[in-house]
Amino acid sequence: MDLWNSGALGLVESEGMVTALRVADIAMKTSSVSIAGFEKIGSGMVTVSFTGDIDSVRCAIDEIKRECQRLQVPVATTVLGRPVVPIEMLSRALSTDLKHAVVPRGRGSSTPSPPRQET
Repeated sequence: MDLWNSGALGLVESEGMVTALRVADIAMKTSSVSIAGFEKIGSGMVTVSFTGDIDSVRCAIDEIKRECQRLQVPVATTVLGRPVVPIEMLSRALSTDLKHAVVPRGRGSSTPSPPRQET
């Protein structure tokens, strides 16, 4: 899916793989979204990412928040409409140290920005 022209990226951060699997299940059952991946980010936290059209991703996030609130399970959520950074790059960045991630400069640019230098 071309996220820049018509798509959105949904991210849900939760504690534990069981909650992450529940989040993915809710997203898939309530909306027309595709799971992009699960990322263990440390200290038992897991980020679930999924893609779809903006309305489907928002609907999935709303249902996830509603169900997690009912179960008193804390989650952090966000929806990125037309994200500039490709999902493949976000996935790599989440699984590595973010200060070393290379991000392209603007829409359609094939020249990546140089890595940030530590000061």
